[in-house]
Amino acid sequence: MSYVFSARHMPRAGSSLPKPVVFVIGSSGNVGQATINALSIKYGRKLDIRAGVRKPESLTAFKHLTGVTVVKADMGQYEELKELFKGVKSLLIVTPGTENRVDLALKTAEAANDAGVEYIVVISGTDAEKQDTVFGKQLYEVEQAVLGLDVACTILRLPWFMENYFNFKDSIKKDLIFHAPADASKEFQVVCMDDAGSAAAAILASPEKHAGKIYSLVSDRNTFEQVSEAFTRALSREITYMRVSYDETKQSLLEAGLPEWMIEGFLQFYTTVDSGTAQALGGDEHFKQITGKNPTKLLTWMNRFANAFK
Repeated sequence: MSYVFSARHMPRAGSSLPKPVVFVIGSSGNVGQATINALSIKYGRKLDIRAGVRKPESLTAFKHLTGVTVVKADMGQYEELKELFKGVKSLLIVTPGTENRVDLALKTAEAANDAGVEYIVVISGTDAEKQDTVFGKQLYEVEQAVLGLDVACTILRLPWFMENYFNFKDSIKKDLIFHAPADASKEFQVVCMDDAGSAAAAILASPEKHAGKIYSLVSDRNTFEQVSEAFTRALSREITYMRVSYDETKQSLLEAGLPEWMIEGFLQFYTTVDSGTAQALGGDEHFKQITGKNPTKLLTWMNRFANAFK
């Protein structure tokens, strides 16, 4: 185990009880960073927070966060992780966005189980309810594998990220339009990264309350018509949604360098939206149940990041 830097506070004089150890593996990604930030802000003086990343030397975002230690940790490396996870109370596995993520997540969870980790929290997706899709099949397999271990666990299913709207910023800046293949009137669930991190942090801090639960973290429900209206209000100029074909979308994603399997997954998401299946998904109340707070609504998010689209 190698610690690159530490911002942990030394125990107070006379203190004998060590702080509970929480570990986030996959901390360099968006969800991982949001979780580490939330843990530090709310629980930094109560918990020993360990941020597991592949390349600690290249990550400075956590350097001055209270209670956080950055640790080198490679997802899927069973032997290394088994040693690294000893003494950890609760672990968050941020399932990676790679084609072999089932294998990586399972080996990581097995290492945690065998190391004696008390609670495992796994980031999954609402796609897991549709096992006939690329993402759904992968994430469902991750969930079932972890649920089959002899350790208490919680599943956090995340829908479409509001942060995906950043992908539209170039066309909005240039032409005041954004486009996708989905019907503009069809509704789908979204979550913002900060909400996902806040909920994950709350569960890691008090995992006993959430053992055995499968949650869906929903900040809001949108249609692309509503997204267009929110952009228009936040930017004070008319922003138009343009529906394009699935073939055009696929070509655009290929040109962006995305692998075929991931493109298929994205197109299946839009198909799910068009079919109305996405509208039927539940769990809208889970965020408030976990955190006691109201989630971030679309216009609030748009106003917060409006400058990125100007």
